Amino acid sequence: MKRDELLQSYKLKTLLEADSGAGKTYACVKCAEAVSENGGKVLYLDVDEGAMLELLNLDDNALENITYLNISSYAQLNNILKKKAENYDLVIIDILYPHLKDWARHHVREALLNQGYYYLGEKRIPIDNPETFDLRGFLYSIANNKEKEIFILLRKLKSHIICTAYPIDDDKKNQIRGYFDIVFQIFHTHEGRTAKTIKVRANPQLENKLTNNYIEALCAKITQEG
Repeated sequence: MKRDELLQSYKLKTLLEADSGAGKTYACVKCAEAVSENGGKVLYLDVDEGAMLELLNLDDNALENITYLNISSYAQLNNILKKKAENYDLVIIDILYPHLKDWARHHVREALLNQGYYYLGEKRIPIDNPETFDLRGFLYSIANNKEKEIFILLRKLKSHIICTAYPIDDDKKNQIRGYFDIVFQIFHTHEGRTAKTIKVRANPQLENKLTNNYIEALCAKITQEG
């Protein structure tokens, strides 16, 4: 296989971590604009409608190739990733975490309530009071598996992926970051938007370095210009 062929088949999976207001959405919108203006199709999945105003700043030519959807549940996200996302060159999920965690728990709770029981080992436990029932103990593992299913879907998609997240809990950090090729921790300082490179798959010497041009570098990678 030639290098150009390998480059064409490779799809970058990127995670942007930051507190609110650091520039996660700005970075996503700039990447969406770059791909769109390069002739690619973008699917922008917005969790809290935070990208709406920034997308409206783009011109009509850029917006032409961007499909914008607001998402609010596990089932909706799962369905879109399975049936729609494969038709796009870039898929953005802004903000994926911790919303995915909450959605997965709610999804599992509702499924168990509809079923009316759960299993403890081989013992079938009826849910006597739906109003007080909540996930506990081993039932969290079911929700954790639902989260994992989404990350696996993202890895398998033949599209570039950009997901954003608020700072991730220490007990989940390594697990979630493991699904991505590049992880940037974003800061908004008086010098502008800066990112610390937390992870670069197959290029660890770039880790823990600060860069002020991470958006340009990311745009170049997903448009295969750099």
